[in-house]
Amino acid sequence: MDAYHKSGGSEVWVIDLPSKQRIKTIKLKNISTSITYLPASSETNGLLAVTNKEMTVDIYDANTGVLIQTQSGFGQETPFLIHPVNQ
Repeated sequence: MDAYHKSGGSEVWVIDLPSKQRIKTIKLKNISTSITYLPASSETNGLLAVTNKEMTVDIYDANTGVLIQTQSGFGQETPFLIHPVNQ
């Protein structure tokens, strides 16, 4: 099945906006429906927090595309949106 906005997707495309070129493709472990970029800090690379079809959150290193961990156990909550707080 081809992915589109209602069914999620199996990869993330990183686009260079000035050139309008795809510069990286990150293959996802699971079909995913929601993604949030968490900016890099002095201790970590940027991260991608990706809600997958099992309603768990896969955390990827945004630079390498490596899956770091999967978070689960949200109970009745659905982890569709994650908003980083800038302080």
